[in-house]
Amino acid sequence: MVKKILGISCAILLTLFWVNEASADKSYNSSKMESWIDTKKEAEICASTDQCDVVFSELTEQPSLWIGKTYFDPKPPINIAYNGNYSPNGMVGYIGTNWYSFSFPGLDEHPSTPYKSDSGIKLRYSDMAWTDDYDRIIRDSNGDDGGAIPKNGKIYDTGELAIYRHTIKIAHALQYGLSGNEQALVELKNILVEGAKGDYLTVMKPSNYFYKHRDGLDYPGFAGTLKKFYKTLVPLVESHIVLQRNGIYSEAEFELVHSWIEKRVWGVEQGVMDGTITKRWRWKPHQEAIDHEMIEKRLLYLLWGVADQNDEYFTAGVNGFKDAYTTIRRDGSLKTEHRNGNGNNFGLFTGNYTIQTITNMAIVLHNHGWDIQKDFPKIEKMMAFTSKIVDDPTKSKYFKRKTTKQNEFNHSINFMNSEARVWNTIAYVMLWDKTFNTEYSKDFPMMDEPTSLATMGIVDAREIVVGDNHLHSINYKYEDSYPWMPASSDLPHWSWFLGEKNQ
Repeated sequence: MVKKILGISCAILLTLFWVNEASADKSYNSSKMESWIDTKKEAEICASTDQCDVVFSELTEQPSLWIGKTYFDPKPPINIAYNGNYSPNGMVGYIGTNWYSFSFPGLDEHPSTPYKSDSGIKLRYSDMAWTDDYDRIIRDSNGDDGGAIPKNGKIYDTGELAIYRHTIKIAHALQYGLSGNEQALVELKNILVEGAKGDYLTVMKPSNYFYKHRDGLDYPGFAGTLKKFYKTLVPLVESHIVLQRNGIYSEAEFELVHSWIEKRVWGVEQGVMDGTITKRWRWKPHQEAIDHEMIEKRLLYLLWGVADQNDEYFTAGVNGFKDAYTTIRRDGSLKTEHRNGNGNNFGLFTGNYTIQTITNMAIVLHNHGWDIQKDFPKIEKMMAFTSKIVDDPTKSKYFKRKTTKQNEFNHSINFMNSEARVWNTIAYVMLWDKTFNTEYSKDFPMMDEPTSLATMGIVDAREIVVGDNHLHSINYKYEDSYPWMPASSDLPHWSWFLGEKNQ
């Protein structure tokens, strides 16, 4: 198996030699999936060398896809990516065709986004720009509790990687576009063209460490790297959908950007558990129940199915959504994330993010004509569950008053206050309410941070209007505020990508 990786190029590394039609509901078979990490020797090679790096420009064909069937007991991994056949219905992702926006206060640039001026001075607010320092290599970062054992150099800090490099900038452009200004979308298109011309987001690296914990040793494969990459790739694909729908690209621009994003989406496919293998599983691929570490891939595939009008990806995304649906309890909590007892990989924090992502997929499918409330009623149960958490988290049986230092973050409730993270907020409930005319979010706190859903292209959910639903909007009473323009600014780096709040 060592020779398998040593002797093949990055292009072949991502190509899977099997027939798509034969892959539905089939167990994992390493002889048919030679590009995936499936031995400890391969893990050692990937962690200590650059031989497993994914160089996106070298990819030449779409890979076969893997969506693992959720199990709560150990069983051989089964691929459900090709079950049935589903097609997108038009060019619409998360942001619906009947959405528009009034003015919004904007959101501070995330502190781990190190934009710089021409003089090299770090700026908190500036134009969206691609740089060799932050936009070439995609790698894992040090978010562990000290259990990582580096195999090749240091483990990078999140700030050094800038995993939210362009997320908020893209969201500002998209919401400015929703408020009626096409120039914001033109500028966004220009940025994507520049990224494609420069072949940015160039190389994706697997983790360069093994992880030691009480249950033994494991290797994260590409899981940690992809967890960071999705924060940029998902909003890129959503913006690509919006730009296509609004006819912003020229034919040449579209071909350039589409090919650039396409290869990044191709490179995401790394098989079972994104290459994670452990001593507990005898160093063989094993499929755990879907949770916060694997949910984003399913959302990305659903969106790419739209952006590329690709039934294969759309079907994989649909099957991923249906599989995630099986983890929802009757009360709207998640079997994988909301549990009693000790543990370090579940809690309110990751539970909210997983609910958010499942809900985002549901809204995408609603935009394609699916009757979500009728056919998937437990999605709305998740809204009720979140609403109760926001009302009083201490009343939830899943709220931990005492927890280990290792797991403090996962029992936090900062997704509902001014410390909400860019990728984990409660804005999705507000957008569900506006889409389905419900009121689960009517008493939610109205701070900027938890009302943002930047990874899906929304800076401020309060100002989004869906159809005629203005729930929470500050400005809906003033019809002359649409379309809205930001006030002029004396800031030297002002652009459409900046929020009104800081101008």
